[in-house]
This record gives sequence, structure tokens and C-alpha cells, in this order.
Amino acid sequence: MAHTEVILREKVINLGSEGDVVRVRQIVSNLASNAVKFTNAGGVKIIVDVADREDRPAEITFTVEDTGIGVDAETGQRLFSRFEQADG
Repeated sequence: MAHTEVILREKVINLGSEGDVVRVRQIVSNLASNAVKFTNAGGVKIIVDVADREDRPAEITFTVEDTGIGVDAETGQRLFSRFEQADG
């Protein structure tokens, strides 16, 4: 079974109201779910980086790393098209 690790690199203070929280939650959840689903050995790491931008809402970067089976280059190109999934 894979090991899952979540790293929060910096405390979040000012998130503001920019962005679509529901959509971001769905994207991160899907990426994490797929990483766990396709990682039989090794692990999954979810990293959250927060850059405080003083008087503006913080910029948040989510990174999902895994030791799973991976995605070939052609499929990777399709994944970021609207409404695409790796399985066709």
C-alpha cells in the first residue's frame, strides 16, 4: 500500500475571495485520488505552497507527486483539454 503525505509549507493568513473554491477542491481531490489509485508501491505527496502577496490574496500552489504508473506524453497533452480523462 502507498504512503500518503501532505505538506503545508507556510501558514495561510489572507486567502481573500478570489478563485473558485469548489473547483479547486475538486481538482486537487481528483489529482490526489488518481495518484493514490495508481500508486501500488512507494508513495503520494501533496504539497501546498502559499506565497503571501501583502495587500492581495495569497497565491496557493498545489503539487501532487507520486510513484505511480505515470502518464505518457500524448495522454498528458489531452488531460488539460476541457472535459478530458486519461481513459478516453
